[in-house]
Amino acid sequence: MSTVKINPILSVALLVFIAVNANKIQIQQSVIKLQPSNEDFDIKGCSIIGEKLLFTDKRNKRIIIHNGAGNHIEDISLSSEPFDIVALDDDSVAVSFGRNKYIEKININTKAVTKIHLDGNCWGLSYDGKYLYAVIEGHGIYVVVVTLAGELIKRIPVSSEFDQTEYITTHGTNVYFSVFIPKNLVSMNLNGNIQWQFQKNIFNQPRGVTSDIHGNIFVTGFSSHNVVVVENNGRDCSELLNKGSGLHYPTLIYFDKTKHRLLVSNLNDGFSYLYNIVYN
Repeated sequence: MSTVKINPILSVALLVFIAVNANKIQIQQSVIKLQPSNEDFDIKGCSIIGEKLLFTDKRNKRIIIHNGAGNHIEDISLSSEPFDIVALDDDSVAVSFGRNKYIEKININTKAVTKIHLDGNCWGLSYDGKYLYAVIEGHGIYVVVVTLAGELIKRIPVSSEFDQTEYITTHGTNVYFSVFIPKNLVSMNLNGNIQWQFQKNIFNQPRGVTSDIHGNIFVTGFSSHNVVVVENNGRDCSELLNKGSGLHYPTLIYFDKTKHRLLVSNLNDGFSYLYNIVYN
């Protein structure tokens, strides 16, 4: 089994040890203060490209970009109110636009934009290196799998009991999504078959969800003010971060599988947290 250590990238405020099954995780708290704008923060998604940390700010219709040291680099103005964001390569991201029913592929250097139109409200995004996955709301909830050119590969229906689904991640041949009410984390294969459901009082109103290279699933508890890591068997779990760590209505989370970093952000106080993860 792997041993996991999380080392600080910014200022150290806290040291916590937890065990997830046989994996040992060392947490050292780091803080980034996001660049403010005219309106209050409304952070809906986050991602990482190289040393750039990217956040979608719905109310201010922008992508906020900071570097790994926490310094603000720039804002990118968007066509409408964004929802989620996911890195595609060293230069590009995909951004969903909720009830506007489209995704934009954006080059963060040239600012070139390509639209992918969809047939429903578009929420959470995930990218597996080949295909883009999106949670779509319209005549029910389903997950669409598309190429970066917008070609539809697959449409996976989601049961009506999970109609509060927003965020999604992928690992291997499974997709994982959070259900805001009744506070579920669900594993589903690409045929739409449910593999397992995780529902415990360790979190409340789960929102953002992401996976690491070993298939562990990290999920933010919005109203429980925490981050929980769930083993890919759907049974074992531990609380990784909580309100004492500075979390206050955390909405989004992203695991950078290239450099093994975890990024977490609160909804509207402008604070986010970055961790460097080392597997031994």
